[in-house]
Amino acid sequence: RVTPLASLPYERQLALKEQFVRTCLRRLPRALRDELGENRTEELPWWAAVTRDPQGCVLEPALAPAVQDRVSYRNQCTWTVGRDDGGQPEVGFVRSRRDDGEPLLGDPSSLALVQPALAAARVALKRCVEGSLEKWPVYSRVRDDGVWRLAAARANPAGEVLLLVQAANLGEEDLPELRARLEKDLMPPAGLEGESCALVIGIYVQLVKAGMGGDSVDSGPAPVLLAGRKHLEVPLFGTTVHLGPLSFLQVNLPACELLYSRVLDWLTEGTAGGDGAAADPASKPSLLLDVCCGAGSFAVAASGRFEEVIGVELCDEAVESARENATRAQATNCCFHSGRVADVLPELLDGRAENSAPAVAFVDPPRVGIGRAALASLRRLPALHRVVYAACCPEHFAEEAAVLCRPARGEHDGQAFRPVRCCAVDMFPQTAHCEMLVLLLRDAGKPSTPPEE
Repeated sequence: RVTPLASLPYERQLALKEQFVRTCLRRLPRALRDELGENRTEELPWWAAVTRDPQGCVLEPALAPAVQDRVSYRNQCTWTVGRDDGGQPEVGFVRSRRDDGEPLLGDPSSLALVQPALAAARVALKRCVEGSLEKWPVYSRVRDDGVWRLAAARANPAGEVLLLVQAANLGEEDLPELRARLEKDLMPPAGLEGESCALVIGIYVQLVKAGMGGDSVDSGPAPVLLAGRKHLEVPLFGTTVHLGPLSFLQVNLPACELLYSRVLDWLTEGTAGGDGAAADPASKPSLLLDVCCGAGSFAVAASGRFEEVIGVELCDEAVESARENATRAQATNCCFHSGRVADVLPELLDGRAENSAPAVAFVDPPRVGIGRAALASLRRLPALHRVVYAACCPEHFAEEAAVLCRPARGEHDGQAFRPVRCCAVDMFPQTAHCEMLVLLLRDAGKPSTPPEE
């Protein structure tokens, strides 16, 4: 189920993903019709007058990582702690559930996608769990008892691992003993003879209370650093990003660099209308809006190309890391804001004057998108002339893009956008998933010369 495309030639995998992205792009004209209602279809923009590919939008070849980066690429994992179908403790992925709803876990060691450092860390953590069961049993989601609940780990290219353990039904008075156990079993020079030693450089813990629903470290309380280093250092796109345990970063670093490179090209080059005309030097963007910026990896790396960079991110930890990353890189033109994009973005943008310097935006949202209010705020900024949208869930792209692309009326004032470039990014080789990257420009009317296909 995890790698359904692994048996196919890689060229075939890319072809399937390109077709999937084309299908998702074709949903945009239909989404615009739904936005307007059946009685207002005459207001559809020229490029959406038909339900096939949006006119004037070029589907470019997929961005694909090199051969060596198509396996063992995944640099972060979240594991459930529980029991397998034989009743033995396991640190792995949910494979099925018992009749009462208790998850049954599978051993993920055969998966070829995970970096070796993460695989070694999982083995070491499993040994730690097995050695402490008498005092700290694995957590039961049915009975809401036990301790070991979840684990999340991320690794850098050097093989260093930052680990977060989620524990239930413990108090702060238990932390010294928990720390001693985890340090002993997981941190260097600990290791298993004949196996790779997990180079765990930092350990965090989340103490969750009884009754907490769901299995996610993102919705848990703030992590507490138990031992080791606070951040994991990750080289990316010409800079070094310092990450905490919750800060978002793409799981495939080589593919992420391909994505960032294309985003920067689309934001700073190209044509004003996508019609083949030369770019106007006077329209060189001076403001970059990085929406859902994570730990600022793209914003900091791209800061030298802009006079001002504004990042917005929900995760407080990520914003703190972004500010620290900007300080380390001496990117003094970067400013990062914490909060829901739908709340923060209108406050930041709605007061900007008509004659503001040219602006561009990189929108890299979670699966649910950034919402109508945030999109409407982007659209109302007169100086914003191009948006690059990275959809990790391409099926939802059309609904979000329709807010930017629909004809101006009411809350949707400001000149509409239209898609002019699109491509798939194979962030997850061997799987059925990919990212969808779309460049949208202000719609200045039907171009006289169609773009090259």
